[in-house]
Amino acid sequence: MPFSEEHRKKISEDHKGLVLGMYGKRHSEESKQKMSQSLKKCWQNPEFRKKLSLAKLGKKGNMSNRWKDGKYYHSGGYILVYKPVHPLHNNDGYVFEQRLVMEKKLGRYLRPEEVVHHINGKKDDNHSENLMLFANNTKHLEYHRTKEN
Repeated sequence: MPFSEEHRKKISEDHKGLVLGMYGKRHSEESKQKMSQSLKKCWQNPEFRKKLSLAKLGKKGNMSNRWKDGKYYHSGGYILVYKPVHPLHNNDGYVFEQRLVMEKKLGRYLRPEEVVHHINGKKDDNHSENLMLFANNTKHLEYHRTKEN
């Protein structure tokens, strides 16, 4: 049922100067300024910032309620292992398991450009016999091209 033109005008006049804000509430510019100032005060308070950083730290690693022995499946099918002390860990502290297995086999850290290949094509089969190391991605791609022909 469409609104009449009069009803639309009344609504637009009632809401003039108000901006749609969080959760569908409408806030005036004045109230938005007040909220902004109070948030700035919070962030300037060192106690608040320390509590916030401690809360974030408490949810990482084995303190997290989603902890599963430090392993999880990557969206690409690979397994990641929690190793925050590893020199090539990602932002969350995880390293691909196949890289860790290859490093253990070689007795050294892999260089960032080195690529670990799964011989049987199963990305979650990280037995050392199933892994092959390439110096870089170019060599890895060359291997795939020669294998396909």
